Amino acid sequence: MEQLKPIEASILQAYELNCVVQLTLSDGRQPSGLIAAVNDHQLLLNQQAGVVNQVALDDVTAIDFLAQAWWQR
Repeated sequence: MEQLKPIEASILQAYELNCVVQLTLSDGRQPSGLIAAVNDHQLLLNQQAGVVNQVALDDVTAIDFLAQAWWQR
């Protein structure tokens, strides 16, 4: 079984628990939202109703769990 990197493990945890997160990407952007889906190479970040962006897992340098609920954003 392959060992997960800490960021990948946190992404999977955020997805499973349906938590609002803020990602830090290699280009400096910091999008936030819910992780709608994740696979071996990318995730889908639901930033607001109907706005979903693909993010390559290799581009994620940090993940922060936000205290606010999705509907409070």
